[in-house]
Amino acid sequence: MDWHKRLTQARTVKNLRKTELAKLVGVSPATVTMWESGKTKKIEGTNLVRVCDLLGISPAWLLGEDDDSSDAWFWQSYAQEGVDGKELWPIEVVRYIPDDTPEGYRVEPERELEARSLFALRMQWFQVNDLSPDVVSVMRVRTLDMEPAISFGDFLVLDRWHRDITDGAVYLLIYEGTILLRRLQRDSGEWWLTSDHPDQRRHARKLYRPEDVKLIGKVILRQTEKI
Repeated sequence: MDWHKRLTQARTVKNLRKTELAKLVGVSPATVTMWESGKTKKIEGTNLVRVCDLLGISPAWLLGEDDDSSDAWFWQSYAQEGVDGKELWPIEVVRYIPDDTPEGYRVEPERELEARSLFALRMQWFQVNDLSPDVVSVMRVRTLDMEPAISFGDFLVLDRWHRDITDGAVYLLIYEGTILLRRLQRDSGEWWLTSDHPDQRRHARKLYRPEDVKLIGKVILRQTEKI
C-alpha cells in the first residue's frame, strides 16, 4: 500500500476532514488533496513530522518502511471496544527524539515490547477536557529527572494543543537541544524550568526564555505502577 492511501486511512481513523488536517499542519486543503490523490510524489521534512505527530503514526509506517503486518496491526488497534460497551479511543505510545528538523524532534512508536501498546482513553474524558484525540499523545518516561513526582516507566498523556504556560504545570520541552520534562514555576517575576528531583545541585532550575525553549506538550495525565 502506498503512502497516499495510508494517509487517507490514518486521517479517516482520526475522524478529521481534509480541511481540518490542513489547518492543523499549516498547509492548504488543496495540498492535502494532492497528497492523498497521489499527485504529490513524496512528503518529507516538517510536513511529514507534523502529519505523523497529529495522526499518531510513525513516518516509517506512513512511508511503507515497516513490514506489511503493520497495516493489520494498525487497524486492529482501532477496532477495540471499551468495557461495558463504553467507547474508548486508543492512542499509540510514542517516543520523542531530538532531530535536526525545524520542529526539533521526530516521533517514533515505542519499540520496547512491554511499552509498544495502545493507551486507551474514554471519549467522555476528551469531551470533559475540551480535547480531541488528534492533539493528544502518550509517552513513556525514560528519565529520573522528575522523581519522585514522575517515575521512570510512568506513562504520560500530553496535550500538544493547549501549550499555554501555567504555574506548576509539567511540560515536555526542548532545551539546549535536549528533550526534557520540567515543571514551569513563577518566582520573583520570572518563569523557571524546575525539576522535582531532590538533588537540586544536579538538577538546578533554569530561567525560562521563550526563545531558548520549545514546548512540545503539557502533561495532563499520568499512569504509574509505583504505589
